[in-house]
Amino acid sequence: MKRARFALAVAVSALVCAGISGYAQVQVELGARQFAVTCAGCHGADGSGSLKGPAIGSLAKTVARSDDELIRIVRDGVPGKGMPPAKALGDEKVAALVRYLRVLQLRA
Repeated sequence: MKRARFALAVAVSALVCAGISGYAQVQVELGARQFAVTCAGCHGADGSGSLKGPAIGSLAKTVARSDDELIRIVRDGVPGKGMPPAKALGDEKVAALVRYLRVLQLRA
């Protein structure tokens, strides 16, 4: 949990330094909290992966996907690959997760 908080602090600091809007900062913070709860167990707190899930923070095919593709994957899951759907989170949280994933990818 300390790693997730540290990752959140670094991401938010980077966005503040980059002059990202307040709304975007809130979305990244929401995404970071949701990532810690929903995704980090398989993909690692920093997106570096684990035995349960790939390194979505640095995997070239994940980085190359559009935001819309990533939103669809998070929302619908990947049947047969161990990636469960997250429809219950709703559109706002799923979009925030993808926004935070992009922050992780910038740091990778």
